[in-house]
Amino acid sequence: GKFADKEASLNRSRVLGIELERSMGLLLVDIDEFRKFAAKRPERETAEAKEALYATAAAVADNKTIITYKSDKLVVIFPLTNSSDGGGDEEATALAARLQDALTLAVPQISTTIGIGSVCASLHDLPESYIRAQEAVKIGRVLFGKGRIIHHNELGFYQFIPLLQDNPALQSQIDYWIGAIIEHDAAKGTALLKTLETYLESDCNMQEASRQLFIHRNSLRYRLTRLGELTRHRFSLPENRTHYLLSIKAWRLRG
Repeated sequence: GKFADKEASLNRSRVLGIELERSMGLLLVDIDEFRKFAAKRPERETAEAKEALYATAAAVADNKTIITYKSDKLVVIFPLTNSSDGGGDEEATALAARLQDALTLAVPQISTTIGIGSVCASLHDLPESYIRAQEAVKIGRVLFGKGRIIHHNELGFYQFIPLLQDNPALQSQIDYWIGAIIEHDAAKGTALLKTLETYLESDCNMQEASRQLFIHRNSLRYRLTRLGELTRHRFSLPENRTHYLLSIKAWRLRG
């Protein structure tokens, strides 16, 4: 649903003793792979897990925090004691860390990704902060993996990729830089794109990339040779790494 109108929310908050006229932070707690989690369990068990999430968040936060579900995501809105010079972001990160640690203990059968929205100077800023937190969760999972705490500012220029989803130029760049690898993986059942991504994110360190991929260095060397045959430019060169990684992340974000 939509956020309530300003006057109604302020009136309700005064009754509850919650100060919505001061600076606020917003967290979005999202269960990783929720659909798979729900599909494998009885409806009652899924509902109990969501109830446990809510109860844990309520136990971690103070009584001036608003906690509610929006679809299957838990929204946590809390007052900030210091919103200047990055203080609000630090408070949000600290609360998110306490919350995620508590959730891991209370509901060990699930993992969560927590998105941190922008600091809200007033109630009017909450919808925008919620959108930023949504982007942090969605894009952050692609960039950093599941089970993380991600501030929307960490997304950097990647946060603008969804705005280009329908732009033919984006698909053209994906095709140019990694199209041949995608086609090869689809036809042969290989994982060369994942290999390239891991290798580049490891700063082209053979040992570290092999460790992350759980393969022998000789196997990695073979894969890199094959990648060299499929790519237009040397991916190990610093000036090309950004193009390859941006293309890979853009392709993943397109789903």
